[in-house]
Amino acid sequence: MSLNRRRLILLFVFSFGLLALSTAGLTHVSLFGLAVATAPDTTAGGASPAKGDTRMQLIQQYTQWIEEEQEWIAWTQLPQGPFPTGRRVVPYFANFATFGLLVDEGDGPAYGAAVRRHLEWYLAHLERPDYLGIRGTVYDYELSWDGVLRPTGDYDSSDSYGATFFSALRRYYEITGDREFVQKHRAELEEIAGAVLATQQRDGLTWAKPNYRVKYLMDNSEVYRGLADLAFLCREVLGDAALADRYQAKADQVRRGIERYLWKGDHYAMAIDDRGQAFPWDGKKWYPDATSQLFPIWLGVIDPQSDRARQVYQRFNQEQPGWVRLEKDDPFPWATMGYAAAVMGDYDRADQYVRAVRAHYVEAGRRSWPWHPSEASFYVLTLAELRQAVASGQWPGGGPSPAASRP
Repeated sequence: MSLNRRRLILLFVFSFGLLALSTAGLTHVSLFGLAVATAPDTTAGGASPAKGDTRMQLIQQYTQWIEEEQEWIAWTQLPQGPFPTGRRVVPYFANFATFGLLVDEGDGPAYGAAVRRHLEWYLAHLERPDYLGIRGTVYDYELSWDGVLRPTGDYDSSDSYGATFFSALRRYYEITGDREFVQKHRAELEEIAGAVLATQQRDGLTWAKPNYRVKYLMDNSEVYRGLADLAFLCREVLGDAALADRYQAKADQVRRGIERYLWKGDHYAMAIDDRGQAFPWDGKKWYPDATSQLFPIWLGVIDPQSDRARQVYQRFNQEQPGWVRLEKDDPFPWATMGYAAAVMGDYDRADQYVRAVRAHYVEAGRRSWPWHPSEASFYVLTLAELRQAVASGQWPGGGPSPAASRP
């Protein structure tokens, strides 16, 4: 998503805020198919696990936090279907909001219908064409105080919105097994793919949108992941190997473009213009310079266990040493950074981060702005990675787990 306008969107909704009720912890959960009783949460939000904590206590704690946050994300869903960011629906963030609702198979019965409602809303609001002549895009929507959604007539990017939709759809399918929904909307999926690819250039990279000719590292990482997820759906659900190969080839072009044109030897360019010139970059600047670096990792553009991923992640931590304690020049939580740490197998930092977030935003802040459903979603994904690491015996006291290659 293009950087300056993303900031403008978030600043626009800042004045409105999003107040939420705290949800109580559940006393019974389904964990990896087994029913377990959850213990009360006696750990302070910002504290590290006590030395005597057992693995089961940690699993129970993470599970309770996951379920609390899933309930809150679901609570924010609008009657029309999407998940808001303050007083606006930004489809990009709304797509991400669905990720945390579908973490494992047990979430399908609980939240599958809610996610489907969002997916249906997205598909029902495709522009044919939009103001730039592109078919398959979705505008941002303003939420009036009487609950009416009104289109803004614009969107932040034509590449990332559709790409993140494909990733949300793949997650929905893998958790619910709802083949019929995917098959029913094949035509719309191809329209959305056309919108994503409308700005792809010879170097494989996409512009944010036709009238904003900047190739962003974050956007293109999302485009790679989304097209690869679409290719998976075409092959596994639609049974169309040729179409799957086409979209996978497009995804591979994006990945090659990122590695060839955005990699600068010791860091990624956060963006290049239409002449191929890289934007100025300073790893000590949190957003967008530092944050953009981890997107190729958690989105699977590069292998999290590769030398390049380790190099990028090490530099990120050297130049942003206080991020796990929320010591940064940005009010937003940036939960994707905690998730990236977990994907890297850096469970110590991931755990420190979620505890800092819980203390600052969830407990003391009672989930008020700038906490929003997309942030909550990646907080949930981070907790799920931590829970799996504990359950598998890889942490605390073990080595890093095999890192996931996609959100």
